[in-house]
Amino acid sequence: NYADGGVGAFVSQSGTFRVSGSGNRDLCLLTPVDPFQVTVTDGGIITTTCDMTVSAVYAPVGANTLSAAGNTLSFTGAVTTIAGTVVTSTTGTINFTNTVGNAGKIGTLSGNLLFTNALTNTGEVHVGSGNASTTGASAAFNNNTGGTLFLESGHTTSTVDMNNNGGTINGGTNGTLDLTNTFTNT
Repeated sequence: NYADGGVGAFVSQSGTFRVSGSGNRDLCLLTPVDPFQVTVTDGGIITTTCDMTVSAVYAPVGANTLSAAGNTLSFTGAVTTIAGTVVTSTTGTINFTNTVGNAGKIGTLSGNLLFTNALTNTGEVHVGSGNASTTGASAAFNNNTGGTLFLESGHTTSTVDMNNNGGTINGGTNGTLDLTNTFTNT
């Protein structure tokens, strides 16, 4: 355990790296983190202060926010969010290269989102004024009951099958959705 402001070495795959406590925290990890868990007891915000890669499963516990701010946040492991969990950026980029199960909120203000594997949404995917892309051989976008794809004024391009299974798609003030594959609305 390292106190706030502490510096130390972490050994990959030797346990769980956990950010916990109350209040807001800044975080910069220069090597991929495996595994990674965020627990903030009072709904605080963890803000990355550098480009960061989470290489294992990201499964947050409790209501909390992980913000890329203006940095790049890459998830190479599977991501599962729960209600009350937010993964966001202001101007940064969030890359998801493994499966995503979203029951919380994933979005950007003016940054970019990239999904290269299956996305199952029962929460909210919010595209501000940036771009979102879903692409990849094993990718599919499933917007299920309770899920919302909100395109504030951003541009979303989907080169994979998109299935709107009782979810909501909101074009916002000026949002666009370009589909180059099958779209199913049930």
